[in-house]
Amino acid sequence: MLWCYVQQIPDVDVRAHDRYLWVRLLWGKVIIRAMFDYVLWRDSKDIKLKRCSMEAEKWLFEPSLLHNSLVNICEFISADVEKIRRYARSMTKGDVKKMEHIERECRPLLGLPAADDKEGT
Repeated sequence: MLWCYVQQIPDVDVRAHDRYLWVRLLWGKVIIRAMFDYVLWRDSKDIKLKRCSMEAEKWLFEPSLLHNSLVNICEFISADVEKIRRYARSMTKGDVKKMEHIERECRPLLGLPAADDKEGT
């Protein structure tokens, strides 16, 4: 699905530039979602949402030997794991809401379907 959007970008040969660009972007989105879940639901009274926050917190901050641990993913995408952890700790619910709003507003500008558009999937 994402590849069709890349082909529309003029003068960019992603395959020649970074073979794993989309994998790296996807893992970046996973990290951002984990930060959002950690921040948004850590004070929730709903047990399911609270559990979601606790799982995100565990993935973000606890050491792990799993292949898909934050440390391994950060190494793969060349990101500083401690910088990500500091940023996650400093985020507020207001920060998350602003970011989600910006993402929703930018989708049409990038030629992407709206997040709730079922035809685009």
